[in-house]
Amino acid sequence: MIVSLPVVIVALVIAVALGAAIGSLLVLRRTTQVKGMAASLEEQVRERTAELSEARDRAEREARLKSGFLAAMSHEIRTPMNSIVGMADLMAETSLDAEQREYCDVIRTSTDALLGVLNDILDFSKIESQGVTLEILDFDLRLVIEDAVELLAVKAGAVGLDLAALFEAGFDGRLRGDPSRLRQVVVNLVGNAVKFTRTGSVTVRVATLAHDDASTRIRLEVVDTGIGMTPEGIARLFRPFSQAEDSTTRQYGGTGLGLTISKQIVERMGGAIGVTSEPGHGSTFWIEVPFERGAAAPQPPASGAEGRRALLVDPLDASAEALGRLLAEQGIGSTRARTGADGVEALHAQGSGYDLVFVNVDAEAIDALAGALAHERASARTAFTVIAPTGRRALAVELVPGRPAHHLTRPVRRARLVECLQAIAAEGPPAPQPDPVAPLPRSVGTASAPADTAAAAASTSADAAPAVTGRVLVADDYPANQRLVARLLERRGYTVTLVADGLAAADAALAQPFDVILMDCSMPIADGYEATARIRGLEQGRRTPIVAMTAHDSPEDRAACLDAGMDDYLVKPIQAALVLDTIARWIALGRETAAAAPTGDRS
Repeated sequence: MIVSLPVVIVALVIAVALGAAIGSLLVLRRTTQVKGMAASLEEQVRERTAELSEARDRAEREARLKSGFLAAMSHEIRTPMNSIVGMADLMAETSLDAEQREYCDVIRTSTDALLGVLNDILDFSKIESQGVTLEILDFDLRLVIEDAVELLAVKAGAVGLDLAALFEAGFDGRLRGDPSRLRQVVVNLVGNAVKFTRTGSVTVRVATLAHDDASTRIRLEVVDTGIGMTPEGIARLFRPFSQAEDSTTRQYGGTGLGLTISKQIVERMGGAIGVTSEPGHGSTFWIEVPFERGAAAPQPPASGAEGRRALLVDPLDASAEALGRLLAEQGIGSTRARTGADGVEALHAQGSGYDLVFVNVDAEAIDALAGALAHERASARTAFTVIAPTGRRALAVELVPGRPAHHLTRPVRRARLVECLQAIAAEGPPAPQPDPVAPLPRSVGTASAPADTAAAAASTSADAAPAVTGRVLVADDYPANQRLVARLLERRGYTVTLVADGLAAADAALAQPFDVILMDCSMPIADGYEATARIRGLEQGRRTPIVAMTAHDSPEDRAACLDAGMDDYLVKPIQAALVLDTIARWIALGRETAAAAPTGDRS
């Protein structure tokens, strides 16, 4: 059958049109399906996003609730602990027999341990909820290490450990970073080493791994001769609430949080932390951290003893090595003797005599050396320096009758050694060397020292007396705390007025002049912030120093106190020596300001 061409064309057109229509229908159908799938997917995304948002909000609420709960618990625990610690310190200053003193020491040791646990838990919770925040500023690493080691010197000395910090020759410690967080890590590592070492030494070694004009990488090691750890124990470290062995917690105490916190801080700094150890042969904890180079440090003053020769009589290896390195930095060569008898032999072997003799009071046969120094003609030109443990400076007595001796406490700080050498070079009396028991610097105000320094503060609190006395207003709603602070201040000659709420504090401060106000922050009727604001708003002329004395301890709490108009900040449990020093400092400053003011400005 023959089909005409027009018919074919029409058929083709119809086919094409039909195909196009079918294709359009298929595309439309597919588009509809895709749109449906997209809408469904979009709905799923919205639902999932809402779920995630709700989960995030719930987590943030829980974190806030946890932080708030822990902050509240911290306040509630610290408040009665303040009375316990303070009253134990006051009781230690009274006449006690041996049994009573033992009970008192147990109370103080136990409260220190409890405060350490509380601080660890709070810090861990803060880091878990907020992360590690770093403050970047110029600092001297040597001072950070010396501060940390000095804080633990009393604790180490109490069990007879040799504690020292060793810096490589020519060490430049001017860096940029967060010195407070780094100090926290060092205190934790050294504190752990002291806790788990019964005999021997704990040594901090500091070296530079690499450096250029802009940056430097520091390696810090804490080496101890303690109990050591098994590989299985090492694997459990740096985990929350974990220690090397279960028996370790029972025997030595602690939360197991310190290393976890340290790891988070070091890693936030861009560094690494680790440990090597062997059971019965001690441990070496190390950190490696990169820092920017800090501003150029001013040249330290010359000691004036360059070129002299020194004899070190010291049985402690780490302490002797540290002192030898410090002397070498000052251009002083040294020879070491382990005992007094060895020192006598060294003096006899040295024809022209030594210019300097440094003697550790713990050296065996020290009397033999003292006798040799007293009778040797050459020794009349020899400067004699006695080194005693931190917190026991009274041991640094004059060992050679008729010959004045200079004094240092160990671990020896470079600045104090330079002062001693300058005094020797000037042939004058040695510069006074107060017992170096001071709190770690805090970022705001003058906060209380860590629990590790409680024994040190207690050991000096009996001798701490203000250079001036005056009138002090104490605002605190806890009766035991009132009695504690009143007794502490009245025994030092202060006149104390007590009030139990913020409104009464403001009324009392405006009714009569006080030299210092100690202000609790959580009180009924009106809290410490409201009371301070009221006082600042109504006082005329003279500004009364207001020192917060509170169980709240966080950067936000410190900032709130300063924003309210307070001048300083003390954290409960308070340390007696720190409270007395703070009050005396503000009274002296206030009187100096008043004396310098024109007559018409005084009130």
